[in-house]
Amino acid sequence: MLYKGSQLVNIEALEARDRPDKIVMMRELAATIERSGIDGIIEIGDAWFGKIVRDDQGFVIAPALLPDRMESLTVVAEDAYGNYKNLVSPYTRKGQRIEFSDEPIDMSETSFANNLQPIRDAWRRMGFTSTVRQP
Repeated sequence: MLYKGSQLVNIEALEARDRPDKIVMMRELAATIERSGIDGIIEIGDAWFGKIVRDDQGFVIAPALLPDRMESLTVVAEDAYGNYKNLVSPYTRKGQRIEFSDEPIDMSETSFANNLQPIRDAWRRMGFTSTVRQP
């Protein structure tokens, strides 16, 4: 969902086949945001969720590669003014249904949503230099 101020401008369903596809897709979305003056986004999606595990060199292993990973529904809301919220709701599949584990986990202070970096870069180019979140 794309916003200008508090007005919803567009809703799109984007589907990436893999990580490289997602990177390209987010760069294209950032170009659209820059052209149209969008200053806020809400992203809703499915993601793998798990404990932070590091490899032998200290790098974080992506949850998708972990055997004990869980599926989760994620909602990330961010705007060019520095407002950011990241909620994660792990779930399990039970036949044709899903069951959520608990209350959503607020990851706003510990997660950065790296896939939105091209959008943050676009906002900086648009002049929102002092308010856009930094890694």
